[in-house]
Amino acid sequence: MSPTAAPLAVFDEFLAPMELGWAHDLVARQRSAFQASQVIGDNDQGVQDPGHRRSHVLYDLGVFHQLMTVRLAWFFPHIVYRLGIPAFAITQVELQLTSSGEGEFFRPHTDNDNGPVRGRAITFVLFCHREPPRFSGGQLRLYGRDPGTGAALMEEATVVTPLQNRMVLFPSDRLHEVTPVACPSHDILDTRLTLNGWLHR
Repeated sequence: MSPTAAPLAVFDEFLAPMELGWAHDLVARQRSAFQASQVIGDNDQGVQDPGHRRSHVLYDLGVFHQLMTVRLAWFFPHIVYRLGIPAFAITQVELQLTSSGEGEFFRPHTDNDNGPVRGRAITFVLFCHREPPRFSGGQLRLYGRDPGTGAALMEEATVVTPLQNRMVLFPSDRLHEVTPVACPSHDILDTRLTLNGWLHR
């Protein structure tokens, strides 16, 4: 890996097939509960900014929160080893289920750059869409960083294509984006679905 590239940890088949089915059942049952996604505004409150982020989010995940918390804790020594960072005490696991459908995206951003989210240390994205995929696009792009200045290197990007049941983790201070999605059916079960969130330090 280039010294300027973003650290990345990848685990395939993160959920058991039955657990993945539970995620799809949850989306089907709770489709009306998804909310338009937000970003943190200048007053440190959540605001909708459709020019920067478009997707829909489910926050109440029931037993999935405990399942993911336990699974991530078990993997944690492997995660920090692969990212090349010291272990730390996890104070919170923040989790949401995100649907990215037709024309939706998330422009380049970091996940812990202001007040309410500064505790985020590691970002995780578990691709949990149905197979075969009924969408295209939606790549996760992680940008490099100049080790001397800390400036983002937009010309050096690691591109992660959505692959069902693949878990991807990286430091929350790394610039990244989700490229636009095409999903002709407009059915939420056909969208780019992710169980995503943050490990807080």
